[in-house]
Amino acid sequence: MSLTDSTPSSQANTLCAFHPSSQLCHYCKAIPWRDPSSIDTWSKESDDSTHDRHYESLLLLQESADSGCILCRHFWTSVTLAIPVTERDPSEVSLSFSFEEVNRLQSRMHMIARFKGTMRVCGPIFFGAVRFGEVDGLSGTETRLIKHFTPEGLDNDLQDLIKTQIQPWIHGCGRQQVGHELCNRRETTKVLPTRLLDVGESEDGEAKIFTVSESTQSTKHPYLILSYCWGDANETAKTTTGNIEQRLKGFDVASLPRTIRDAIKLTRAMGFRYLWVDAICIIQSSGDHDSGDFEKEAIKMRDYYANAECCISASLARNSSEGFLQQRPAWRFPIQPIILAYKAPSPPEPQSWVLQVHGHEYRTSDMLTKLPLRGRGWYLQELLLSSRILHWTPYFLLLQCRSSYFLEGNLNRFSFPPSLLIFDPRQFLETPNDKLLSAEGWLALLQVFSRMNLSYPRDRLYAIEGIARLVSQRLNVKYSHGIFWTSLAQGLAWKYPNAWSRPPFPRQPQFPTWCWASNGHVNFESIPAECSLIRFTHRPPSDTRTGHKTAAETFHLRLHVTAPLMHLTLRPKDGCRVGQVGHDNQSDQKYAFDIDPNNEIVANAEPPFKPEWLACDGMVEQEVTVQVVLLSQTDLGPERKYIGLLVKDISNGKELVYQRYALIRMWAEGVRLPDRPPVSEIILE
Repeated sequence: MSLTDSTPSSQANTLCAFHPSSQLCHYCKAIPWRDPSSIDTWSKESDDSTHDRHYESLLLLQESADSGCILCRHFWTSVTLAIPVTERDPSEVSLSFSFEEVNRLQSRMHMIARFKGTMRVCGPIFFGAVRFGEVDGLSGTETRLIKHFTPEGLDNDLQDLIKTQIQPWIHGCGRQQVGHELCNRRETTKVLPTRLLDVGESEDGEAKIFTVSESTQSTKHPYLILSYCWGDANETAKTTTGNIEQRLKGFDVASLPRTIRDAIKLTRAMGFRYLWVDAICIIQSSGDHDSGDFEKEAIKMRDYYANAECCISASLARNSSEGFLQQRPAWRFPIQPIILAYKAPSPPEPQSWVLQVHGHEYRTSDMLTKLPLRGRGWYLQELLLSSRILHWTPYFLLLQCRSSYFLEGNLNRFSFPPSLLIFDPRQFLETPNDKLLSAEGWLALLQVFSRMNLSYPRDRLYAIEGIARLVSQRLNVKYSHGIFWTSLAQGLAWKYPNAWSRPPFPRQPQFPTWCWASNGHVNFESIPAECSLIRFTHRPPSDTRTGHKTAAETFHLRLHVTAPLMHLTLRPKDGCRVGQVGHDNQSDQKYAFDIDPNNEIVANAEPPFKPEWLACDGMVEQEVTVQVVLLSQTDLGPERKYIGLLVKDISNGKELVYQRYALIRMWAEGVRLPDRPPVSEIILE
């Protein structure tokens, strides 16, 4: 049956729309809804899918929606959520529909959009068949309004959104009302930012940098804080030694990137006087001999985000020039609950069947995971430490506090369906203390963090310093450069996700070889605390350099540790690079392995030794003797398992000094590996 026929087929059920805007266009009336009264005979093997064209273009769909068709309005929303309509002419987008019966009580509609040689599936929209009486079906329906943010209506939309949702949310959060039961657990400190941006009170007025240290510390300065992507458009935002004196007196904000201007606009509209923006409130480097005060300020960001009243998260903007108060074409129309009903056969009892259109919330998880800001390394710390966050997305505002999520246009808390849950690093703070440094806590967080991007890879440890300091204080344990001292073996046992993974960029030379931050994406080997063999000596990490050192240069640290050493020999043999692993050079304790051309090392079939070599970053072209620094030992009956670091000897004759080369796991089925060698004092660089 063609959906383009304006006369509904006798095989389709004529719909009666129970809705204040009870209009359906002729195409939507012709959709072949299955009669729910026949569900007992419904079979999945039946022809349950119909494909045909609906409106010829997105422009025609828009015209139908403007005329009042309530289904076309939902279809328009689904298409424009998938295709940024501001970037394309709606008349160039052609549409076709795929209507499918999912099961006895549910149908779904996919919109297929084609434009400029590409195709995209939009939706789906779900329709659920439920037995309701006419009055019952209409009860409790509400229209959800999401702001359109057209240029001419932006100011009014923003003021209304603040009044009806943002301010009540902050009020409820501060008073622990329903939905805010956990919101008193703020990780606040007494540290205020060194500088704040005073946005003033006038919409068109100047802003100026306010130096907090010059005021009385007892005076509270409530402020908002901005989380955003810099990109390559943030130069005009930077405060340097050359312009700070002028900015202390006042400056025109018109020259600032749009994202920062939007944040200033929102701060003023919310009734706040102060805003913290990193590029403005931290003196940025302006050359080799002027490093600004980034290194001093970076370690305080934990306090800055924790103490802010709210974090403005410009989640949708790929760089600072795009802004976040953007027009939202998808919400040209309100989200109106639709109940489409038709009468079932009268005998034995008169009743109505209802097809209820589900909203678009099911796409929330997918929308959030693909936002540009979520891939930014600094974002993890900003997300975890902030007490309240306004996530500005292309689709809606998502409000997040310690207790709940709230979606724009809905005052009730929002829960992600179990199948759509996204990783939420804020749950890290709820981890019990005894698991905080385990694979379920800190190490899991590092695995996510290592996959995030940084404009400057040298900032990787800075970007997680605030979280580390929080954990350090909470557990009263020492932390240094990515390693907690009580979990040394666990922090050193990093590896690439699998034996075929390569680092996305060369090892960063400013990091020591043992540091997980030196090589991009990493996972961590699980090592029980009681199996650890490596310990810090009483000497603190030391730097090999002399004279003035920046914080970045102190990453060239030496770890002074005690651990067992096991010798390892790699040598070419029979045209391929073959090595042997042994204990204390005893020839009767050797097991063979191969190194393939890509520098991953795999086990020979014989003898039954199964090393897994990961994270190699160099080539072994000729015979070389290295050592394994053993991190852990596990004895399981007759079998023994070692986890260690393959290291290169760079000793100077006075001390045993090594560089990390790879992670190795050694065990053999039915074979007990040799006893571990004695403990030695060594240095890792």
